[in-house]
Amino acid sequence: MLIAAALSSSFLVCSCKNNGDIPKADVVITEEGCIRFNGLITVNAANRDKVIELCRQLTAISLGDEGVIDFDIMESVSSPNRLMIYETWKDSAVFRKHVASAHVTSILPQIQQLCKVDGKEFAIKDIEDINHEKPFRFNVLMTSDKREKYISIVKNVINETLKKDDGVIEYDVFNSLTQPNKLLLLEIWENRMALIGHLNSIHFINSRKKTQGLIVGKQYLSRMQER
Repeated sequence: MLIAAALSSSFLVCSCKNNGDIPKADVVITEEGCIRFNGLITVNAANRDKVIELCRQLTAISLGDEGVIDFDIMESVSSPNRLMIYETWKDSAVFRKHVASAHVTSILPQIQQLCKVDGKEFAIKDIEDINHEKPFRFNVLMTSDKREKYISIVKNVINETLKKDDGVIEYDVFNSLTQPNKLLLLEIWENRMALIGHLNSIHFINSRKKTQGLIVGKQYLSRMQER
């Protein structure tokens, strides 16, 4: 599966230095200046299908909004009661216009009545511009034509990371509910050194070996600073 053309046109290809910051890979760095919104959802089993249907409606309409780069509804591979509204916008102005739109102001309150939504807005930042006193956050968007095998491996990595790694705040993988082979890695660390410790851990190194060849094409990495 290919990432939509609108997505790929708004990213900048970079060669990554081997500095322990990110894994060796063919990585595309999200263009600085974009806005990311992660709406983390916690929902019980009784309301899950209704929430997903409302999120699908919001996704379908929002993909037609001015300045949208990506908009999706995703589910955690480790916990069925965790979903995410995942958005990327060209800039703050178009994001504000979207937030005030009729489809958001009508559909989002219906979602919020059925579940807990913890939404955060982020600015895409160059690594040098990130405030290192705040948590180090990033997303990696990827595609896999062997999704089930990848997920079976990464579930163990999630468990090992959350149990063993110092400085981990959030570590999870989300699967798109609209594009079956699309996956998103969500990571939050206390600082950059905690991330480097994770990248050098035995469980991460072993997982990299096991998942080799399961990712198709480029990975899209966003370093984010909360606004």
